[in-house]
Amino acid sequence: MKLIMASLIWIASVGTIVGVSSPLREVDSDRPQQPGNIATSSSQAEDCDVFGGMADQLLAAMTHMPPRLPSFIPGCRGKDRPYGVLVVGVPLRYEIELDWDKDCHGAESCYYGTVQAGSAPPVSELGAGARVPVTLKGGIRGSFVPPDCESGACGSSSIVWMEGGYYYSVGLVGGTKEILIDVANSAIDDVFGDVRPLLLQKTRVPLRLPSYLPYSGFKEQPLYAVLEVAEPSRYEIQLAWDANCLGGNACHEGTVRGSANPLVEKDGPRLPVTLEGGIKGYFIDAECGAHCDDSSVSWKEGGFYYSIGGKAERKSTLIRMADSAIADAHDHSH
Repeated sequence: MKLIMASLIWIASVGTIVGVSSPLREVDSDRPQQPGNIATSSSQAEDCDVFGGMADQLLAAMTHMPPRLPSFIPGCRGKDRPYGVLVVGVPLRYEIELDWDKDCHGAESCYYGTVQAGSAPPVSELGAGARVPVTLKGGIRGSFVPPDCESGACGSSSIVWMEGGYYYSVGLVGGTKEILIDVANSAIDDVFGDVRPLLLQKTRVPLRLPSYLPYSGFKEQPLYAVLEVAEPSRYEIQLAWDANCLGGNACHEGTVRGSANPLVEKDGPRLPVTLEGGIKGYFIDAECGAHCDDSSVSWKEGGFYYSIGGKAERKSTLIRMADSAIADAHDHSH
């Protein structure tokens, strides 16, 4: 399922889209606060859909980046839960404010945090202290930014990370490093999380798994990695909309392959492309009849052969997927 992106829309039910971020708020110890205004470990008992079950679709329509919306927000207790208010939604950036009152309008007494993303650094961070390195789900590296506290008033702390070439951040008032790691991990859609350990055990081919997956992150329509082959000399993963997909057109989305030997590929013109680190590769376009097959980008790296394909996918998208696979593998090796 591929979603058509619109450049900018306005949705009255979730708030007004504006072109600037909300200013950093501080929590004053003398000001009355909502019961769950500060994130604490005792408030982690329950997950809740802060984003109203429709934020994935909103962000898909407004941005070109996969959304990373936490399924875990500390403080959810039945009807007592924060509200997600869309503040910015443009093609290369979004920002959602978390408030304890749906009519908060940015007041310090009900502000709780922010979830945001952008295509270029820096995502405006919440917190002003020195960065502390953290490791998130899927081996993603990020940083914890402590809050700036002065005269008994503290702002938000945050976790920031880069994934698939995009920059993400989650921040909460009073959020500790441990709590915010849990929040960030619940936002990361680690499509390869189940197959990665098996591949590391069974194949000698260094993995090249893309962190940029343009159609991942939609809770109502998750993307699955279906392990088709895991042998010492090669691996093959199908990307699908059904965990039990057998390659049918309705559920198939793409393929990720690696091999110690040249890959078997379909005939067709090979258009040269340049990938991350100056690696030379080529693009083979899809062929369409009653249905379209996969287009692909393939390359050779370190003596191994790799290919990433997507059903009738654009060359630019496949290059970005391949670049993220190469860059992330090099980052983890360091």
